[in-house]
Amino acid sequence: MDGQRYFATKETIITFPIGKDDNSVILRVQKQKVDDVIYRIGRKTPMRRLMLDYCVRMGFVYETVKFSFDGSRLSMTQTADDLELEDDDIIDAWSDQIGGCRRLLIY
Repeated sequence: MDGQRYFATKETIITFPIGKDDNSVILRVQKQKVDDVIYRIGRKTPMRRLMLDYCVRMGFVYETVKFSFDGSRLSMTQTADDLELEDDDIIDAWSDQIGGCRRLLIY
């Protein structure tokens, strides 16, 4: 060995197939209390691919997770070009609140 140490990191870039006439963009998907996931996708690839993959990979039910960029919800048909995304932009993933309780006081 050359004396250097090599370390694996938790971060892996998930790459989707990119058409030969398409450029790519690297995006980070973040959700509270969960490790970030980094994607390399084509600028013309619908966000549907990223959103569905993220939910499957993280074990979430798609219908309970919402995605947004700069405070605006993403639709499944939008692309990186539509959203004018650039490398290292962050997409937020968040879950619908389920449950909750309001205390009812009866006197």
